[in-house]
Amino acid sequence: MRVRWLGLVVLVVAACGPNEARTAARSRPQATASTTSGPASAETDAKQPTPAADQPPSRPENSPDHVVFADRVHYAYAVLLPSAALPRAGAVGDGANRRSPSRAELRRTVDRAFRGRRNEPEVGALHQFIARDPAGYAAGRLTGTEAQRRAILARPGSDLLGISIRLVPRASVLDVAALDDPVLTRGLGRGTVERMAAIDHAVVIRGEYRPQGFVRGLRLLQTLVAAYARQVDGVILDPDTGELWAVDSFTSRQLRARDRNVADQIAVVPFPDLDDASRVRLCTRGMRRFGAPDLELDALPVEPRRLAQATDLLRGLALVVAGLAELDAAGYASSAPDEVALTRRDIAESLAASGTMSPCATCQETVAVHLVERSRHPTDPVDHPVVRVVAPLSQSRAPAYDHPAWVQRAIERLFGPAVP
Repeated sequence: MRVRWLGLVVLVVAACGPNEARTAARSRPQATASTTSGPASAETDAKQPTPAADQPPSRPENSPDHVVFADRVHYAYAVLLPSAALPRAGAVGDGANRRSPSRAELRRTVDRAFRGRRNEPEVGALHQFIARDPAGYAAGRLTGTEAQRRAILARPGSDLLGISIRLVPRASVLDVAALDDPVLTRGLGRGTVERMAAIDHAVVIRGEYRPQGFVRGLRLLQTLVAAYARQVDGVILDPDTGELWAVDSFTSRQLRARDRNVADQIAVVPFPDLDDASRVRLCTRGMRRFGAPDLELDALPVEPRRLAQATDLLRGLALVVAGLAELDAAGYASSAPDEVALTRRDIAESLAASGTMSPCATCQETVAVHLVERSRHPTDPVDHPVVRVVAPLSQSRAPAYDHPAWVQRAIERLFGPAVP
């Protein structure tokens, strides 16, 4: 499977709020109902015991090694369309003033899309999602004791915090240069790029949801966006990857719980390595929608076969991390363990919808990795953290740790030795 060389500029919809992984960083309450927000204090850090020689280093909560996932996610798609497809804002016959669709109109869009299936649970959940305004949905805040939090989460639809709709000029969400990028436009049908000149508006549909039930909120948001785009014959912009999709292409890549096709939701983008210009780093785009940071694997040789394998490694790891990011039973944000196990089965499962993994009799089944947040870089996604994939702490903290050599070994263990 070849590496897709996406452009370095990633377009982000202005209405797509920052991932709240940072605000979710809180310590779990012990026997009390209160929680402590933010990093641990210096006094708390000073009290950490010194690990034994055979134990991994301690991991205080304000350490970049302590990767916390989001307890709620904001994600938006933009449906690009001509003004003629929008409802009128003024008097009948006034074609100049247009407005975004109302919640009632979006509910009717869902009913038309599911004609004859209106009693299905998905339709009822979509109606519930659309009806809620995230800003005014009081039940969306988890407070109280652990028992009270569990009771809130037990309510049907508690993971769906609401939908917001906004009409913006197309130019505010899409740089026309993207239309010349064959990778970003590969999801558009023949002739669609040419008619983009007539598309002057974008309806930004933003969902807010808790990462639960294999991110049901994301799956419902995608269903709503696809239904609306089909109704208005619009083009869908994915904000984190910058990709443009015709409705049929978007629908074929929607997240499906049965397929676990996380790989379809992300892009893997190559950049020059930050430490060695002769090497490459690969970084995902799109993990924001799962409430997780984007993943980066660096120190890679400029070898197409190895880069393709490293891309598949990140796709498999994305599936694992998306599962780790789900809320626990009491609604507390999860955090990544010190060691994350990545298996060949995870990679094969992540590729099931778009490719296959070659058999390998000599490969190892599992590789352990550690995630560590790095400082921001100008090429990073807006308002979203990136974590490096490194060896487990017991190795990566060692003075003699050779990261490029470890990356090479990890890829060989999962995919086999390099072919001369």
